[in-house]
Amino acid sequence: MPTLLSCTDPLNQRRTDPHFAAETAAARALGAEIGLIDHDLLLAGDPAAAVRSVPRDRGPAWYRGWMIPSTA
Repeated sequence: MPTLLSCTDPLNQRRTDPHFAAETAAARALGAEIGLIDHDLLLAGDPAAAVRSVPRDRGPAWYRGWMIPSTA
């Protein structure tokens, strides 16, 4: 099963943002690995720090979180 990447709670970096907690709990119940992304760090231009808690070499992943702007 793919890893689910979810945004961290801005007030507690060890848990999922409350807006996405239900989806994260459902994925975890189905056996998915969960990786947390710090959306604020990502938007601040520090992607390495934003994904520091995401396990490496997990294979495919789905992202469930706030929109991430693309650059042209």
